[in-house]
Amino acid sequence: MEFYFFLFQLVGFFISVVVINFSINYFLLRRGYFDKKFLPCFAWGWCVYFLIYLLGRYFSASVEIVHLIFTGMALFIPLLAGFWYWLSFSSRIKKVLPLGLPHEKETLIFVSLFVGAMAFVGPYLEFPSDPLYHLSSIQHWETARWVDSVQGRSSHFMYFLSHWLLKPSNISWGHRAGLTIFCASLQGLLLWSFIRFTRVFTRSVKLGLLGGMASVGLFGTSIFSFYRYYVLADTFVSYLVFLEALVLVICCFYKERFRYLLLLPPLLVFCWNNHRQEVLLLLNAVIGIGTLLLIFKYRAFISRFRKLLLFVTGLGVVLVVLLWIATNIPKLTEAQLFYLQKLADRLADKPLYVISFSRLNAALGAAGWMAMNFAVLTLLFLRHNKQLAILACLCIWPLIVLWNPIATHIMLFTIPSSVLYRLVFGSMFWIFLVVFVDYLYKRRLNLLRWVPDWKFSKFQNRSVSLKFFITTVVFVGVMWFPQSPIQGKIYQLVHQAQDRLTGKDLEAAIQYLRQNAPSNCIDPYRAKGFWRVRHYVVGDAYVNSYLLATGYFHTISDRWETIYPQGEASHGFFYHSILKWFENLEEKDAPNFPEILKKRNVCYIIVSAENQIPSSRIGLISGHWAPNYLGSKKAYSVKLHGWVKKYSQFFQLVFQDQAVLIYKVL
Repeated sequence: MEFYFFLFQLVGFFISVVVINFSINYFLLRRGYFDKKFLPCFAWGWCVYFLIYLLGRYFSASVEIVHLIFTGMALFIPLLAGFWYWLSFSSRIKKVLPLGLPHEKETLIFVSLFVGAMAFVGPYLEFPSDPLYHLSSIQHWETARWVDSVQGRSSHFMYFLSHWLLKPSNISWGHRAGLTIFCASLQGLLLWSFIRFTRVFTRSVKLGLLGGMASVGLFGTSIFSFYRYYVLADTFVSYLVFLEALVLVICCFYKERFRYLLLLPPLLVFCWNNHRQEVLLLLNAVIGIGTLLLIFKYRAFISRFRKLLLFVTGLGVVLVVLLWIATNIPKLTEAQLFYLQKLADRLADKPLYVISFSRLNAALGAAGWMAMNFAVLTLLFLRHNKQLAILACLCIWPLIVLWNPIATHIMLFTIPSSVLYRLVFGSMFWIFLVVFVDYLYKRRLNLLRWVPDWKFSKFQNRSVSLKFFITTVVFVGVMWFPQSPIQGKIYQLVHQAQDRLTGKDLEAAIQYLRQNAPSNCIDPYRAKGFWRVRHYVVGDAYVNSYLLATGYFHTISDRWETIYPQGEASHGFFYHSILKWFENLEEKDAPNFPEILKKRNVCYIIVSAENQIPSSRIGLISGHWAPNYLGSKKAYSVKLHGWVKKYSQFFQLVFQDQAVLIYKVL
């Protein structure tokens, strides 16, 4: 019954987001200042839910109260909207209902098939990938009493929202059916947004589908698709909002109307409080498009817009130079950066860096570098096409910034060097490729205008179909190769790792612990603002990762085997360093063994006694972790199992499921 409520609430939530967004857009359209196809399709709805969350944090509201408000909105807003729609006979209302959201039969079928495919593949939770961290951040809210109890990154709105939506699906018991549907739905929403983004500037259903397909296979880093790898991260919804804000920015330059920028502040506030990277991407897009258009298409603008744009851009350049002069950074030795030694020596010994080629290549791949070259050619020789020129500016600007030591110097004050490469996430090079290829086909047809009309019409229809087919085949073919230099993303998007690598073999053990731990254990650590319902267990890094993802356990390490000193907090949980003690077990420590476990209030020991441990194909190709990382963990788990069996009088085997064993500390 709870699962059906989860489905009902999830559907109601997405409908309420659309309804809220429509209501705000309808208010704006009644003023007659905006074009409906450029207004957001979802962003205002996200912002309203976010506003309620902020009020909850400000007034220290109960988590349950905010959950109830969200549930009420998700259930009643669609009902009220339905009644209002059927009782309304206003033709004006029905005219603006689509609000620029692609709803053709082809688009709906394509998005539905993609959502179904992602639901079949399931969420990506391979050990020790980043989604495990994001899931544990979501489940951190499981034990929070007040909305302002959670601090740090786990306090971001996306994690709170995800926890509210996933709670009825019993994810804290290890069930993943609800998580599968939730992830697939968000991925479908992102695909729909990319299709809409492409459609806005091409007015073509087929090109919209091709733009969505290109985003699926080319958007991400290394072999990791943004769709599947970051779907549980706080950046995912921020990027959805960024996409709709970017449409407003491009519309500002395309229509030469600054009024569209007036809609950006609430979207920027949302991104700033949820994931600041998207604020940087959006500001970078505004500066980049404005600067490059002034250089390459100065006379294409009307006089008033041109002068104002010149003033704003000049002010920005002066500010950047002043910041560079006034600041300094220490010399870094990180692999993501390339140090410009000779240039730095000439400029008063200021450390100057640009991003390394290898780090940038992981995000761009062959298709990205091709798009960068096409963007340069567009700005040099195809400036008459304003729409293509704007997308070319958006595409090439991140590369100009990342290979500009002054810009890199300033950005190192705002973001870590390890994530500088993500600036290309805002380049939309995959969309630019689609629009550029379409432009080339149209130019080719224009060269054949000498052909008689009846023959040209027949050739044109055949050429359009052939164009779409050939382009689709080439794009899909490129996306399937995960290795460098192609860096396709579809392999990881559809990859299904073995159960031993994804925690599925622990589901029965997790359910046993969730059922029996409350009656046999206590939460030994008082944390203000949290319910005392977590339990202290001992396991290896693999087991710990999936126990943390329930929100109900304290562990001695995380997915990277990080050892936390006593009293230090990480992810909101308190770890205690008995890990080193387990690594160095000796015979003389035997009398202290049960005493230390009881002192720490350890109630269960979980051992994964698998002999044949599979290697990670994704780890091998990406290099993000060792392919045999699961089998190369420190020896404490093996030693611990031996000691448990040797001193069996202190332990009782209470659960066994294949190679997973649970011992109760007596």
